[in-house]
Amino acid sequence: MEFEKEENTPQMFDRIKIESEIPYPAEDESIQKINLNEIIFYTESLEKQLSYYVVNKENQLSKFLFDKGKLEETNHTGFIIFYVFIQEKELGNNYWLEYESAFIDGKMLKIKLLFSKTVSKIS
Repeated sequence: MEFEKEENTPQMFDRIKIESEIPYPAEDESIQKINLNEIIFYTESLEKQLSYYVVNKENQLSKFLFDKGKLEETNHTGFIIFYVFIQEKELGNNYWLEYESAFIDGKMLKIKLLFSKTVSKIS
């Protein structure tokens, strides 16, 4: 897994990738053409130091350690809210998605969609 560390950027959020199942918004079928497991989400629920996290298919939260070049499992307990704005060029739609996930000792117990908004391209 490759990540690039961003330099000279305000430290306000972290990034998180979810490899386990993510619920799609029910009201918009067009977003289901996007693989949400390939999307990098943003969160302000963790360190806010431009760190990278991954929730693997077994629901384990890990942090990418730049100095070691590898993922290390965390024992985070609490809620993580994460979000993303997706500009989908093929269909011309824009999507805002916001999720909440609950963790105990680094294991994600649940994930739910908090909010979604689709904005179609105006022709």
